[in-house]
Amino acid sequence: MNEVRTQTRPPSVQADGRPTESHAGEVTTHQCLVVSFSHDLREMISNAANDTGWDTVVCSDIQNALAAFRRTNFQIGFVDLNSDTNSDELRQLCQQLVTEEKFLLAVCGHENDCSEEIWARQLGVWLYLPGVELEHAADIGALCEQAHVILAAEAQR
Repeated sequence: MNEVRTQTRPPSVQADGRPTESHAGEVTTHQCLVVSFSHDLREMISNAANDTGWDTVVCSDIQNALAAFRRTNFQIGFVDLNSDTNSDELRQLCQQLVTEEKFLLAVCGHENDCSEEIWARQLGVWLYLPGVELEHAADIGALCEQAHVILAAEAQR
């Protein structure tokens, strides 16, 4: 069954209860796209991202991921290539996602697949993460925190 689910974190607020604003006066949003055929991996990545201040859109299929990407301004995304089904389509999805400016793409790939890692790095992904497992939630959370730092630095340029 195809799934698209949005999970939001509590809104960031200032001490007086007003939403946190960016320098341009807009409410700051932090949007993360998660694409995986594995329910458990989608949940783990989504929860790790939510715990570090990201709103997530979680997709279990490529068509919904593309539709979500077209309508939402994502800053970070995780695509899981570990599923043996649709690997060519997932690679095409990655190729479309990396063309977006100010978007950090992390690809969760197969462990010990050198050709996949070379492909991902040549594509220009932010991170290639081989062998991501459910017990890596803290590591994914740390990467999501670093994405905030990178994007804030980029915004100041």
